[in-house]
Amino acid sequence: MIVGTYNPRAYYFRENDPVGVALFIKMKNNASREVMTEAMNYTDATVAYFIITKLRVGTETYNNITQQAQQNGLQTYKAFYYQGEEKLRIFYH
Repeated sequence: MIVGTYNPRAYYFRENDPVGVALFIKMKNNASREVMTEAMNYTDATVAYFIITKLRVGTETYNNITQQAQQNGLQTYKAFYYQGEEKLRIFYH
C-alpha cells in the first residue's frame, strides 16, 4: 500500500519492488522489530509501517502475523473493521 505520496522524504515499497517484496515476505514469516529495523536501515527511515490485510494474506496467516507481531512487541497504529470484522491492521516501529 502506498500512502502519503506527497512527502518527498518518504520511501514506499511498491508491490513490484524486489527489496520491498523480500522484506514483506520476511515480515510475514517473522513479524518483528528486527525486520522493521532492517527496512528502516535500507531506506534511512525513522518510522516504519507494516500493513497487512486479510484479503491479501488470508485469515489464518493474518491471525498468525498479528499474534506474532504483538508477541514481539510491535505496536498497532490502527486496525480497520468492516461489518464488525477486522480486515486490515497497520503496525509501526
